[in-house]
Amino acid sequence: MCRYMFKGEEAKLLNRKHSARSTDELSQLTVGQGYNTFLGKGRKHDAVKLRGSKTQRDLPEALTNDTMAHLMFNFTEPTANLTGLNLTEYFVPVDPDSAIDRALAKLDEAEEDDEAGQQVTARIKRDSGSTCLVETKLNTIETNDFNSYLRAMGIDASTAVSGYGQEASVSGSYLDKAEMTRNTLTYLTIVSIDQQVQLPGDYVFNLENYNNETFAPSHGNRWIRGFSEGGKMIIRLSFTSTSSITKNELNASVKTALTYLGVSGSLSASVKNSIDEVQRNSNMEVSVFYQGAVGNAMNGGSGDKIEGTSAESALREVKSKVDAFLAMACEHKYKYKPLLDRYEHLADFPLEQNVISYHQAESIAQIVLEELIRCSEMRTALKRMKYIDSNTKQAIDFDYVDVTHHAREWTKSIARDPTDAKQKARQLLAVLNEKFVNKYLHLFEPKDYISGITVKYGRDRTDVNVHEVNGRGDDLNKDFGGDYSYFVATTTRDPERACTHFSFTKATYNLNDEYPDTWSTDISKGDGRKWFRHLTCYRLQGYDKITKVALLRSENGYEDYIGKYENGFLNGGGTTNINEDRGSSADALYLIWAY
Repeated sequence: MCRYMFKGEEAKLLNRKHSARSTDELSQLTVGQGYNTFLGKGRKHDAVKLRGSKTQRDLPEALTNDTMAHLMFNFTEPTANLTGLNLTEYFVPVDPDSAIDRALAKLDEAEEDDEAGQQVTARIKRDSGSTCLVETKLNTIETNDFNSYLRAMGIDASTAVSGYGQEASVSGSYLDKAEMTRNTLTYLTIVSIDQQVQLPGDYVFNLENYNNETFAPSHGNRWIRGFSEGGKMIIRLSFTSTSSITKNELNASVKTALTYLGVSGSLSASVKNSIDEVQRNSNMEVSVFYQGAVGNAMNGGSGDKIEGTSAESALREVKSKVDAFLAMACEHKYKYKPLLDRYEHLADFPLEQNVISYHQAESIAQIVLEELIRCSEMRTALKRMKYIDSNTKQAIDFDYVDVTHHAREWTKSIARDPTDAKQKARQLLAVLNEKFVNKYLHLFEPKDYISGITVKYGRDRTDVNVHEVNGRGDDLNKDFGGDYSYFVATTTRDPERACTHFSFTKATYNLNDEYPDTWSTDISKGDGRKWFRHLTCYRLQGYDKITKVALLRSENGYEDYIGKYENGFLNGGGTTNINEDRGSSADALYLIWAY
């Protein structure tokens, strides 16, 4: 079986009124502007200029178009698809030191070129008969872990963190870390179209806009030479084995099956056989994301979400999207990312000026992003749990906002001075653990709450579960005659149905006859006295929920007993004396509880 979705949020960026953020700071990037790669934000305009020009306004018209719809989305959270995961294991707090050391160990490793695909440069005719020069690529990449996934997607971790929860350089749908954790094979097929843009070559550093004391915050670490024009289509394909086939055997079939996306014409026999193998031995999930002015062909037809009935039908549908995307190559004129250059390459750039390097900090930011995503997934998962009460869910939301704020502040601090990135990341990860992960991890183990207490009669009492703590008898009518009566507590995992406290009442008539849904049956049935004795459970919003109950026989009340930690009822509560007006103080009986 397979499930696949077409994500439409990127296509909707064509409406430039969708967000104030996409039309102010970042949508007004201009050629010659300074740029901070760690934050993914533009800095001082006219940091660089064409030789002989005075301002950015002297640039050719094609390069002064500052209406670039930058990749800035209204933030969406990762979907937190945690199906099949052991949540208490998945959300185990990370050790800050080992996580950062692991990130730095990969820093100097040579990146393997694991792209397998095709690349062409061709002239494609417009409908009008004119031509455009574009470069198209179709690459299929196997991603082995979340780091390789982010790298293949072209996601800058620090940029994603800097806008997390508010605005983002990538849609949250890209960032489903849990998808990479399950025992699945994950592939990315990336289809890109790049228009060839002619850029002037004779740029010089603008000394009139330069102050060596404020260079880093005002100029960043790169400058914008131009903009990539075109579009990108990213297809995420996940395969989870459903049979005894080995992962390597499934992988071989998947690799052959995916070659279908890059070929023209009909299916070959070998590819068809591989697709059938994938269908028989795995569940397949496909998500499609767009960047750029994808056109009507990308928005019509199938819609945002389509359920596929087979791997073959899913791949055929995806291929039709790929073909339509490539057929519109000349229409992809969306400026979707800045082309950056180094200041050190410019004439007139002061030789003594140090330019900040974020090489190590960016690697550390990968760990920060991963942990922030896990906090997001944890929050989403907890809010889905019906047994967690609304007040706790509200507290989870507040704490989540707090930790995302800490992460954004970390990126701002490191952007100013990356030399402390390692130590400050340790501190940040410790904060995420303390204020969020450790604080709420226990909630994944459902808690049994007391939802009520029933009074039962008879000596065949195999179901009794409310006992006297000192072994002095569970019979509520002990020494008073009458029926052998006892308490049976009922439980729930729904906090809305849990008791917050109990009340004891005695009356001259049977309250249970008149209010059976409120009061218990008579505790003192058959004792020959005038009083009917009843218990009721109260369920108040915003109060702690009772998790255990017991009986206590004591002539000194219950307060001393529940005040001792070792008794297990600390900060709990109790009823008034259930045996009030019968017997002496030595016969006093209380229902006590703990939260």
